[in-house]
Amino acid sequence: MEKIGRPHHDFTEEWAYERWMFETHVVGRPGDPKRETPLKLTQALDKYRQTEVSQWWRIGMLESSQTVNLWTQGLLTDPDKTTVTLGYPPCYSAAVPLDPAATIALFGKSLDLCWLQSDNFSGRANPHTVSYHYEDGVMTYIAMTDPGEGQELIERKHMKVGKPVRDLPYSYPAFEAVMLIRDILMDVRNEDTPEYAMSAYHQGCWQSHHGYNEAFPSRSTMDAVMGMYPFFNCEKMGWPFKSTCDELPRPVGLELLVENPPDIFNWRWNALILGDNWSSKYTISPHEIHLEIEGMEIVPCTPEETARRIIRYGMDRYVFPDTFKQSKYIYGEEARVQHPTEYPLPAKTVVSHRDATEIIYRARKEHPEWMMEEV
Repeated sequence: MEKIGRPHHDFTEEWAYERWMFETHVVGRPGDPKRETPLKLTQALDKYRQTEVSQWWRIGMLESSQTVNLWTQGLLTDPDKTTVTLGYPPCYSAAVPLDPAATIALFGKSLDLCWLQSDNFSGRANPHTVSYHYEDGVMTYIAMTDPGEGQELIERKHMKVGKPVRDLPYSYPAFEAVMLIRDILMDVRNEDTPEYAMSAYHQGCWQSHHGYNEAFPSRSTMDAVMGMYPFFNCEKMGWPFKSTCDELPRPVGLELLVENPPDIFNWRWNALILGDNWSSKYTISPHEIHLEIEGMEIVPCTPEETARRIIRYGMDRYVFPDTFKQSKYIYGEEARVQHPTEYPLPAKTVVSHRDATEIIYRARKEHPEWMMEEV
């Protein structure tokens, strides 16, 4: 039997900055009858959730590519109010006309992005990969592995260190592991699509719990963007190691953005993809386990509350500005918050930051039954 040692990092230490996942499975939600006691994250449940995230990526990326192609052909009736899921985390809802411009600003004009998933428990790579190519900011090629093909891929060995992809995130410090993975998967890119061999190639390796939250973690794109800050800057925030979730080598445009303080980072990234607007996230995949287990807040944070929330290593919950009021959670199909609904800012809403803030404050005032009692 194969002897398995300890992973190079204890990736469970990253769980705290994934707010919804950490509440659901570790610290619970005070005042929420369904999740006041946290639900233990077993390996079986983790596998189900990984599969759901993989399904979401496939459907979301195909929808994004098709929608942007319609826009480039002039076939969208209201592109400024049409949102798509971008191909790089946090997979937020971006305004279609700003999607290519944001991609070029952050990454450049011709590039490949590849993501490999590693397991929450073992730290080893899973057979879930997704890769896509951008030309002039528009996604032109998507490649994803099924479990069979993915298993073959993660067994490929690095020619220098002699370890398979499967063991690299487990065996090496985060950034070193991702760059070794990049060596192998860039060879795969060059074999499968030699026409893109001269394009930039950026590699990430997300822990499966990141996938839970980045796929459909919140009501708000701004919330999703803010969830990116800790794992781009986890050492600045006190974590003892870097995250494998980065996009390496980190592009210059992204590096400049990440160097900002948290609140400025959030506003600037949101401005790149939405201008002066706030958008609500959405899912077009079933996502049944996520919606039943983690649920969704009835009333989201205001833009300013999102930008100014903070977490550091050793904290088990985010600290919000004094204006923040925690709403109750809804679960199951209700948590999709789709039209028609009485809840504010349903899925695929695009409004100005000012309007979003007014709607949120009004919902808190007019519907106290939607709000948690202060503990």
